[in-house]
Amino acid sequence: MKRAIVFVTLLMLAACDDPRDSGVFPREEMQMVDLGALVTEDLPVRVWGKQLADFGFNRPNQFEDIAAFEPTYVVDSYYTLFNHGGPHVDAPNHTGSPENKGIDAFPLSAFVGDARVLDASHLPQGSAVPVELVKSAGFNPGEIAILYTGYIPPAPDGYPVYSVLEPAAARYLANLPVRAFATDSLSVDSIRYYERRAAEGSTEYKELLPIHHAFLMSDILVFEQLKNVGKLTNYENMFFVGVPLNIANGNGMIVRPVVFVD
Repeated sequence: MKRAIVFVTLLMLAACDDPRDSGVFPREEMQMVDLGALVTEDLPVRVWGKQLADFGFNRPNQFEDIAAFEPTYVVDSYYTLFNHGGPHVDAPNHTGSPENKGIDAFPLSAFVGDARVLDASHLPQGSAVPVELVKSAGFNPGEIAILYTGYIPPAPDGYPVYSVLEPAAARYLANLPVRAFATDSLSVDSIRYYERRAAEGSTEYKELLPIHHAFLMSDILVFEQLKNVGKLTNYENMFFVGVPLNIANGNGMIVRPVVFVD
């Protein structure tokens, strides 16, 4: 644990002008909660469900080992990954326009910071989390806002049902502003809402994907499909670390987020 604290401390020293700006900042006695998932070839389907996966993409993750056995065992691998299947971060160029910022345009400090959790798991799946409930959580400017909805992936042939913020709640958090927004839901926007508005003829980014728009157009990164978020609801002091690979102009990337808690 001590080595992990030292590593995160060095990360923050490199990332922030003044690491003392963090109110929680990891301490040796803090424990870690893993919000990541085991990355498997079928991870996208396990999270999205086969029906939606077949609609949006049809290439599974692929792991290919390149091995040499003479004169001793050495193995390297090629990994083909769907970058929005499993816990991941969205960059602004994921939606709206390819001209928006990619992952590599953000400093390390954008991916780490003090965190606070709103437990909305008591709402029925498919709900829009109201702005009044979000305000009651007491999020502060500069915090990473984490929403726990209790998302359960669909049955193999089912269609995902999940809760999202109502647009006014997303705008409220963006205007604080929070440092990043994270959720265990499949997406921060409702796919059914997107489909309905598209069928009505809407082509405007702000109308089709209002939650992505509210955060990403304010340079607030979005983390989706996090695991184990329910384990955080009893903690007050939390520090989130969700640093992705620094992909050139990347629109998103799988991460293994951890939260330090006490």
